[in-house]
Amino acid sequence: MGTGCSGGMGMTERGLAILLAFGSGFVVLAVELVGARILGPTFGISVVPWTAVISVVLAGLALGNWVGGRLADGVGAGGRPLLHWIFLAGAGAVVFPLLGESLTSPLFRSLGTVGGVLISSLLLFGPAAVLLGCVVPYLIRRVTRSLEEVGTRTGDMGGAASAGSIAGTLTTGFVLIPTLPVDGILIMSAGALVVLAGVARWLEGRLRARSRSERGTAPTLG
Repeated sequence: MGTGCSGGMGMTERGLAILLAFGSGFVVLAVELVGARILGPTFGISVVPWTAVISVVLAGLALGNWVGGRLADGVGAGGRPLLHWIFLAGAGAVVFPLLGESLTSPLFRSLGTVGGVLISSLLLFGPAAVLLGCVVPYLIRRVTRSLEEVGTRTGDMGGAASAGSIAGTLTTGFVLIPTLPVDGILIMSAGALVVLAGVARWLEGRLRARSRSERGTAPTLG
């Protein structure tokens, strides 16, 4: 068991939660950056595909935040584990863009540039953005043990996700895109999410065990 810290959560659990938030932010931006390259062969490399990808990813994250918060409240601080399933589903969704031109070309022919690029972005990148958007609010609920630490845990998880997004942007733009094909980046991202799903499963087990040990001896949010 990790060393204790405020609110009854060990440093190990806190570190794992921060890692998960960081990883989700990293992958979101990696997928967003390769998105324009996936749409480029059909819609061109211009402001149009970038606008579509950014809009869809932001909308997906917003919806994911909304869904993730409600999922977390339904589960409670010591409830059944769902986070690892979110990461596994995200791993599957991250590879949707491998469909590439087999999806974008028909949509371009039937809907034109703006309609085609928006629907293509929604189908290719929306599911991953929604699923990964669930992670931070879900983590906040799972690692918060008392009302007094809500602000601290929110700052921890939100800051870690933002730091992951910065790292994902820099790494993808300066390292991955110049050296790897787009398909390789997507497969690596999916693999990273599978690993994070294992981390999430371990974290959830530790949090459930801690919650059971604290039940009846300390106030919780659940």
